[in-house]
Amino acid sequence: MLKTSGLAAKVVDPTTMVIYPNVEAKLREYQDLKIRTFYLNYLDVKKAVALLAKIVKTRDIIGNEKLHAITVRGTREQIEIASRLIEANDRPPAETLLNVEVLEVSRRKERQLGIEFNPSSITFGLGEASKEINAETSFASTASVYALDHLTSKEVLLSIPTATLNLLRKDTDTKVLANPQIRAKSGEKARIHIGERVPLRVNRRIDTTGAVTNDYEYQDIGVKLDVQPVINSQNEVTLKLNVEVSALGPNLGTVDEPQYSIRTRKATSVLAVRDGEPVIIGGLISDEERNTVRKVPFLGDIPVLGHLFTNLDTTKIKTDILMTITPIVLRGQRVPGKDVREIWSGQSKEFSTREPYESVAERKMEYLDNFAGKKDARKARVVKENVVPPSRDNTLSSPLKADKDAEGSPNPGPGKDTQVVPRSANNQDSEFERPMKMDQLDKTPPGPSAKATPPEAGARADITSLWPKMLGYSIHVGSYQEESRAERRLNELKKENYDVFMIPAHVPGKGFYYRLFVGKFKDKESAQMVCDTLKAKDEFPRDIHVVKRNWAFGG
Repeated sequence: MLKTSGLAAKVVDPTTMVIYPNVEAKLREYQDLKIRTFYLNYLDVKKAVALLAKIVKTRDIIGNEKLHAITVRGTREQIEIASRLIEANDRPPAETLLNVEVLEVSRRKERQLGIEFNPSSITFGLGEASKEINAETSFASTASVYALDHLTSKEVLLSIPTATLNLLRKDTDTKVLANPQIRAKSGEKARIHIGERVPLRVNRRIDTTGAVTNDYEYQDIGVKLDVQPVINSQNEVTLKLNVEVSALGPNLGTVDEPQYSIRTRKATSVLAVRDGEPVIIGGLISDEERNTVRKVPFLGDIPVLGHLFTNLDTTKIKTDILMTITPIVLRGQRVPGKDVREIWSGQSKEFSTREPYESVAERKMEYLDNFAGKKDARKARVVKENVVPPSRDNTLSSPLKADKDAEGSPNPGPGKDTQVVPRSANNQDSEFERPMKMDQLDKTPPGPSAKATPPEAGARADITSLWPKMLGYSIHVGSYQEESRAERRLNELKKENYDVFMIPAHVPGKGFYYRLFVGKFKDKESAQMVCDTLKAKDEFPRDIHVVKRNWAFGG
């Protein structure tokens, strides 16, 4: 009635209730707010603040990057939703080990053949003839061209140029093998560089005094690999690859003003591979051939004889690079359970974690189809008549009476009160929910069933066969709203050889629960003795209790 009339209410004390208009100004005035600080393990503080501000719709969110924590102020429902959101997103990131193998094969062939003359050693000159032999080794001073037609006792001087005979052939084979390994998180970039850093001049300055200053910048030369792995829940790795192979080229400038070129081969790709599947990258081939001919002018152009005045220099360089990348998943992406992934959040203008009646009705029909409606029509009718819409939030309530179950903790039998079992921060099964093992049950007085019940044949099997009528007592050790969590806990206990079984039941006012029981006893005294033994241990909750068979199926 209040909601349809646009009103809201607040209980001040057991006898006083304040009713006010359901508008934002009045909500801020009357709603009780709560402050909670969340300490993050893996989620980035800025991303967590943006996530909560977008979904929880509250401005009172402060991030502390030094403590890796965020502080939220809001209503009880907003704080609960923020807690569930952080639990679902603050997960350990997946990690992979990238095993990289680089094989570089380089072959260089050089050949030099011919006679190389030095042009700078050729001189020509004219001078006066001398009757005496000049002891000096220097040539006479040069004469003008005008004096050539007036030669009388002149002398012509011509020096023979120096020459070098080149007969060289050289073959060089080089193989470089590198096997680096790098560990990277999912979604983060990793880089591998195999090579050297070469200083290249990028600027030259001359000050007023004439001093010259050169500025150098280091360039990475060699094999560079940039990779960004992304790991999904199936342990498949998506690799964003950027491979670059570079080498220092020839000097395109002068000796005083060097300008080196850089030869580059680059490949970019995005591919998906399985865990341990190698990726081969090849075809990064560089083939270079240079031919240099040096000869004496005119003489080197004479047929046949010109080879005596020619020098041929041939260089061939061939380089091939083969690379393999093998991703090995060290830690996969763990997806939380359905109870963590999905939560109810109310309406667009009102936050609430209460499960709506439509969802309760759907789960009721599923329960009737799987269990009660197939084997026991009378029981199905009883369950239908007892269905009552939930009055409080299933996840936030802390029931203390016998007709209510606490998620993940046992529920006492009729007529007893219980203290709610503490739950872990991440809503996972508590470590102390551990019933007695089979070898411990064997040491108890006669009465309990020592043999473990075989697994259920299917969801539609008659669940009453799991608990014979002659064994009228058992120990209730846990209740779960999510079937997946109950089955996971059931399988864990069975692997440890516990006599454990599960029975689904509908609790009026709360919904459906999957209850876990340990042992089957003929009398209450034997069951209570085992229950007291479990209670005496620190790893077990204090509210586990002995229940009757008829309570387990319909209580």
